[in-house]
Parts: sequence; structure tokens; C-alpha cells
Amino acid sequence: MKWMHGWTASVARKRLVLSLGAFLLSASADAASVYNCSASGEKCVVKVEDGIIGDRVKVMNEKARVIASGRITKRRGSYAMVSIVQKNQTIRKGYPVIVDVENRNSSVQWAASFAQ
Repeated sequence: MKWMHGWTASVARKRLVLSLGAFLLSASADAASVYNCSASGEKCVVKVEDGIIGDRVKVMNEKARVIASGRITKRRGSYAMVSIVQKNQTIRKGYPVIVDVENRNSSVQWAASFAQ
């Protein structure tokens, strides 16, 4: 069976998989990650779109294991200052970050939505 431009079905599938892979790679490149940390590792700047002051943050290593946790203390644009509470390993630039939005108090959430 011939597809557009003379491609067979297998070639069309390969092109679709490659284009989806490029899309997923670009999406993960924009994901939340560690931008910089203090020498002591007590404070880190993370690039993250979500999260408000007081939200819990988890930092993971390259094996997707949680190595540190903390709270957002300041926000400026797409960057947030995180005060690290517990750390098991050295935090490196580029490590992925997860913002835990489930533990928000509903009144804090409401107030923060008007503050931005």
C-alpha cells in the first residue's frame, strides 16, 4: 500500500515515531529543573512554571530517586528560590524538580491566585 509521496506504511510509521519523539524531548527540556544551588546546598534556584510560595518541592537525581526536599520561599518569573529541608545527596544543576501542589491549603491557593 502506498501512502502520500510514495511512502510505505512502515516509513510513515517511522516518521510519526520520530516526530513524536522530538516533541516529547522538547517538552522534557522545558520541564522544571535545578538552575543553581548554594555551596552548602541549603538554598537552590529552580526553573519552574508551577508553584507558589510555601509549596513543597522534591528534587530527583538521574535515576528518578528523590534526593532532596524543600519549600518555595521566593518567586520571580519562571524561577523560584527553594529552601532545602532534607538532602540525601549533592544537588546538581539540571536535576528534575517536582512541585507538590496537593498539600496546599485552599485559602492559600485562593490568595496566591490573586497575588500573581
